[in-house]
Amino acid sequence: MSTPNDADGLDTMVVIAIQVVVAIAVWGLLGLIVDLIAGTGPWVQFVGVLMGTLIALVLAQRLATPPESTEDAHG
Repeated sequence: MSTPNDADGLDTMVVIAIQVVVAIAVWGLLGLIVDLIAGTGPWVQFVGVLMGTLIALVLAQRLATPPESTEDAHG
């Protein structure tokens, strides 16, 4: 039996997975295009994949971390 919280968690995981795949693919593709135009070999594509991975990790952390409470700690 599933609860609404289970569905919210699954939705978040799907969004994170899509963001990871898209970020790595887009930055890797941009690197490949630059490599083809500049003739630099696989180096810019490699940097693009690394950038996509770092961006994906930041996006995943933002989605997975609950927002900070806006209430005053003293009140």
